[in-house]
Amino acid sequence: NVPVELRDPFYCDQYEQEHLKPPVTRLLLSPELYCRTYGLLLGGSPGAEGPPKDIPALLQVLARKGLAPKDQNAPVTEAMLQQKPIKM
Repeated sequence: NVPVELRDPFYCDQYEQEHLKPPVTRLLLSPELYCRTYGLLLGGSPGAEGPPKDIPALLQVLARKGLAPKDQNAPVTEAMLQQKPIKM
């Protein structure tokens, strides 16, 4: 059930360089994607606290569970997840 605009996430510019399409960039910068993924990882049962609603809440929940994401051994921050262009 992948939307048409997300099926091919890249486009080539006039110099033949690949770039992410804007809808993909928006999705990757959206807290909804990360919070939904967290809910899916729990098998659809987020517990009494409910699924996190934004990036800071998600990062706090992951840290409490000992699953804090890291990038080159440094904790991932909200700012890192909202950086443009997206750090890949």
